[in-house]
Amino acid sequence: SDIDALERFAKRVVEEGLVFNWATNTRFSGGITLEWAMLMRQSGCNGLAIGLESYHDRVLRHIRKGTSAALIDRCLENLAWAGVPVLAYMMVGLPTETEEEARESFGRLIEKVREGYIKSVFYSLYAVSRDSPIDKDPAQYGVVLPPQDPELDLRPGYAHFEHSGMSHKKAVELQLE
Repeated sequence: SDIDALERFAKRVVEEGLVFNWATNTRFSGGITLEWAMLMRQSGCNGLAIGLESYHDRVLRHIRKGTSAALIDRCLENLAWAGVPVLAYMMVGLPTETEEEARESFGRLIEKVREGYIKSVFYSLYAVSRDSPIDKDPAQYGVVLPPQDPELDLRPGYAHFEHSGMSHKKAVELQLE
């Protein structure tokens, strides 16, 4: 996993006595223990960009993110205690996400920013990426994708798609708000 690879990297940096600052992207994971976070800081990690996507358990389960609000909280606490700053990536307009869920999710995020657990936030509109699980089987996620020419080599993802949650227009409004 990327958590294991980062641990191997950090251990090597420490073992070789290298001194430099570095930052990277990762995922929330049960592997982000306090011990792991302390190793990251000791090795010079001065920032982790982490894909939060949503802070709402139903939405996280639906998109099969493999995380929960409780896991996110635990990881953020470990990273904050160790002094590793976090940039959280959050999305709005995820499949079946309602306006109420998006507002609740964003409220939790802002609470963590105010409490000092998250240093900065990148908040963007969700789009279905090409060859992602949702692109490959949209019905399984309650999504209807517009037709695209399958012969296109550079077939883009989908910024607009249908689902039972909020409209694309409402997602844009929330992002701008």
